[in-house]
Amino acid sequence: METFILQFYDDQLLNPIELTTFLENNLEQTVLISAGNEGPSLFHSNVIKMLDDHVRIYKRDPYTIRLDSMNLQEKTNLYTNINSWKTLNHWWSESVNKYKTLSIDSINLEHHKLGCFIGRKNIPRLSILYWLQKQDCLLSSMNDEKYNYDILDKTMFDSWVDDPGEFNNWASSVNIPSLDSKTVSDQYKKDQYLGPQFSLLNYYNNFDIEVVAETWTQGTTFFPTEKTTRPLLAKKPMIVYGPKDYLANLRTLGFKTWSDCWDESYDNHIGPTRWDSMKQSINSVLSLPNNDYLTVIANAQSISHYNKQFYLKTLVNKNPT
Repeated sequence: METFILQFYDDQLLNPIELTTFLENNLEQTVLISAGNEGPSLFHSNVIKMLDDHVRIYKRDPYTIRLDSMNLQEKTNLYTNINSWKTLNHWWSESVNKYKTLSIDSINLEHHKLGCFIGRKNIPRLSILYWLQKQDCLLSSMNDEKYNYDILDKTMFDSWVDDPGEFNNWASSVNIPSLDSKTVSDQYKKDQYLGPQFSLLNYYNNFDIEVVAETWTQGTTFFPTEKTTRPLLAKKPMIVYGPKDYLANLRTLGFKTWSDCWDESYDNHIGPTRWDSMKQSINSVLSLPNNDYLTVIANAQSISHYNKQFYLKTLVNKNPT
């Protein structure tokens, strides 16, 4: 069976022409279209439309096109996803494996109400960083030698920021250093898999709530990465920029979220609308009187304690990947 590897960045398919050529060159055999252990929406990225057009034009049996996608939330139309029998993606087990080998040495810094850690940059993540750097927030942004603000997809750019001129100046040379001097290019090397990501756990005693910016955020998808599993294992409350129903899907797995502590209606939205709603939730917490704030954080941490125990003792044992 011939395999084609889909290439994505920022929820967009990078090699559509190559996919078309591959399908045309393999009309007489079953093929595998692989998302490469990632979980983007194949509808949002137009992969399913391309397959539908191909099947229609060449009158091809759709059963001869198999998919290998780790997006277990999305139904892939006429095409069989070979991972459809799974219940979890690989990050759940890999994160636990890494966590169990760690020796965490807490590094004490000035305490903050918020924390946010971002590697590769796009407009949503830059907008989140831009707003958070004006708040009481511990920030870390991995160094990225390939970062070029000019080539980022600026679709719906005006929906993200109120002051595009100031934002442009800031985003062209982001000056938020990596707390542990890590770079984007080394974070998934086999010899130190997840090491740079989980080294951030040494700083988790320095903030109360993590603002998470997940990888796949558009269309129908639910693909938690180490960006989510790390704070779950660290017992850290989260406010998550992700796809619609991200928190609802966490609850379906058995986790608890923090709706008793702050407004989680942002989970009904995607894109800049989700971020605007997230900011409202964050502001409502940050503006609380000190005693009320401490009560909310205590309740949120209690929920997070349950989540860690559920994750380690139940989830990964009952749902093998």
